[in-house]
Amino acid sequence: MKTGAAQPPQPVICCLGDTALVGRTEEEIRRLGWPAASTRLWHPAGAADVIFFNLEAAVCSISVPHSDKRYNLRSHSSILEVFDPRCVASLANNHVMDFGEAGLAETIEHLDARRIPHAGAGPNLEAARRPAIIEAKGVRLAFLAAADPRFSPATDRSPGTFPARPELLAESIAAARRGSDAVIIAIHAGMEFASIPFPNTVHLADTCLEAGARLVVFHHAHCPSGWRRDERGLVLFGTGKHAFPYEDFTHGHWLERRFLRQARRSAAWQVRLPMDGTLPPPSIHPFVIGESGLPEQAPAPEAQAIHQRIERITRQMDRPAALAAGRWLTFLNPAFLWLNLKAYLDMARRQGVRHAWRTLSEGVRAQSGGSVFHRMFSLLRQGLFWLLPILILILIFQRIDLPAFRENLTRARPGLVMLGLLYYPLVILIGALRWRLLLAQFNRCRVGLGFALKHYWIGLAVGLFGPASIGWDAYRLMAAGRRFGNYVSNAAAIATEKLLALATCAGLVIGLYPFLPMEAEGTARMVLRTAYGLFGAAVFVFLFLALARHRLDRFINALANKLLKRAQEPEPAATTTSLLEPLTSWRLLRGTLALSFANLFIAALGNQIFFRAVGYPLPFLANLFVLPVLMFVFLLPISFGSLGIREGAYILLYGLFGVPPETALLVSFFNLAGLLLNNLIGGAMIIVHGAGDRRIPTAERR
Repeated sequence: MKTGAAQPPQPVICCLGDTALVGRTEEEIRRLGWPAASTRLWHPAGAADVIFFNLEAAVCSISVPHSDKRYNLRSHSSILEVFDPRCVASLANNHVMDFGEAGLAETIEHLDARRIPHAGAGPNLEAARRPAIIEAKGVRLAFLAAADPRFSPATDRSPGTFPARPELLAESIAAARRGSDAVIIAIHAGMEFASIPFPNTVHLADTCLEAGARLVVFHHAHCPSGWRRDERGLVLFGTGKHAFPYEDFTHGHWLERRFLRQARRSAAWQVRLPMDGTLPPPSIHPFVIGESGLPEQAPAPEAQAIHQRIERITRQMDRPAALAAGRWLTFLNPAFLWLNLKAYLDMARRQGVRHAWRTLSEGVRAQSGGSVFHRMFSLLRQGLFWLLPILILILIFQRIDLPAFRENLTRARPGLVMLGLLYYPLVILIGALRWRLLLAQFNRCRVGLGFALKHYWIGLAVGLFGPASIGWDAYRLMAAGRRFGNYVSNAAAIATEKLLALATCAGLVIGLYPFLPMEAEGTARMVLRTAYGLFGAAVFVFLFLALARHRLDRFINALANKLLKRAQEPEPAATTTSLLEPLTSWRLLRGTLALSFANLFIAALGNQIFFRAVGYPLPFLANLFVLPVLMFVFLLPISFGSLGIREGAYILLYGLFGVPPETALLVSFFNLAGLLLNNLIGGAMIIVHGAGDRRIPTAERR
């Protein structure tokens, strides 16, 4: 005879991640047949009473996507034949609206026709917030689903997903509790390919638990994460993928397959749901996503690796310092950077740079907040600064013909290459002469050529690992300030140098454009419009300075005095009656513009020699057109030494004249060698300069 109180029912819920039955995955399901495919698809769920998963694709017949996204996911309605009767589908994600309002309406219609419970999206906000209520083992369960508010949020009058805003989540969970025994909510949010939960994810989880949810599930990151439980409930911070045709998106490329290896590892999370007390730990069943996109049993080593990774992240959840370190390291992960970089570059190409930048900044801000956002974004910038050149070079080498590149390299004439390299020191000499002229005009004193040449070269070496010419210019400002004692005037000299150099570049591009036949007219017109804008801006600045020089001079001097008044050693009085007077000097403008043009002319001659060295007969005017555009590109603070940016710009701009990418890439490497030669000379001068300082007694240096 059985004694004791009867055990209350404890339904088991299996939580699975993103399920996209599209492409080769859909083809494999049809090949296997519905029964066999259904068994394989839901095998990870085991004997669970309910299967809660994210249906990350529209189920519709519409073939025209709603927007020009990189990936638009859609399944045929017949694919629903493989769905298990235990399934509950979350529709709150970033793909359910890929085919617009009609696609969502058709998806809901097909799910309702097959009596598949769903939540998370609807014709309006009220419908999107409505829970799916089912009964398992006599327990009434309410399933809610929400998504990052950036993912097509529904409103009172328009369809979309349930936006995961804290106040809406709390209201919906409280309402669902009144009509059920337990509330389970899935949230589609987080950073793709980042397994460590970010602050906003943790905040949303706490909001849901405080409102009364017993189980909170996150997906969207493409990889499993850790879990956390307390007396309020259980949080799964990342379920990973369930079914997804990765091979359709890697195109068989070895690097992407390597980076996506972690995303192919996933798990089924079985959760026993008692009505009272703390929930037990989840039962985790690892699996891998096969080449067909369907789940497969994980080999023992991979299963163990999945378990260990989940356990490691779970331990970090109780150690704030370790969790914070994991977040920072995410931004330095090559796989994270590569896969997200490709996505944002494609977004920029399809929808514009402004849209891509806004999406990136909103995404980072959505996962953090406040000062944390600024620190995180700063780290992301630093990671991109150092890794972007490597990633761009990898992209470039993917798209060129390596045998043709090697053939160009082997037939290059060493004598001509060496001659081209010798032009680089000459470019530095002309640049130093230009800086010397500006220093003399702004400081009203004699400036030795030796001083200008030495510090111009040292600045080049010092600024090698700085973006654009920021480090170079900062060193020259300090060197001239120590020598002449007027930092404001020396800063104005460098600013004038940049402005006049840009005006020279823009003028050359505009003047040469009508005389050069080009193949890519769209790109060429964009270059021309940019040149017109720069040249017009330069002319406007000089006219403005000429007309309002005296008033601006008073303002700048007052501002400079205010900025320098707290310095330990006050700034010596300027020797000029007006800081802006040199800018309106015809002698200064004439000399600086002539030297800027000579600088570009010599650089173009060097490039002409490099092209002759590889046997490509490019007209000299083409080099004289491209060099000014390249100079403008190198002023952008994108990466250290403009590495990667230089190579891409050479291929793009010389492609306007029909130059093969392999030839343009080789010439860019020759130019890189010339730059390194100049930096080597600058490094030698640093050593000599330092040795000279050590030989001078301290009192004499003072």
